[in-house]
Amino acid sequence: TCTVTATGPGGTTTATSAARTVPGVCRVPATRGLTILKAKTALANRGCRSTVTRLTGTGVAVGRVLGTTPGAGIIRANGTTITCACAGN
Repeated sequence: TCTVTATGPGGTTTATSAARTVPGVCRVPATRGLTILKAKTALANRGCRSTVTRLTGTGVAVGRVLGTTPGAGIIRANGTTITCACAGN
């Protein structure tokens, strides 16, 4: 949990964020067919970092994930970078 307090001419404001549990490992989720944004979010929620490689001539809608390297179900150290192969131009 994080609490921030700011004081200014209008008074004092306090904001508190919810606690977030960070996974101890990077467990690669199934991302095939997801949009890039949803895939990157799913990876981050599982303790992974991500990068995107765009492939042309795939016959898949632009912006959709074809798969990841390493593939779904693989477990790596927390913060491991996973490459998303994505349909694009």
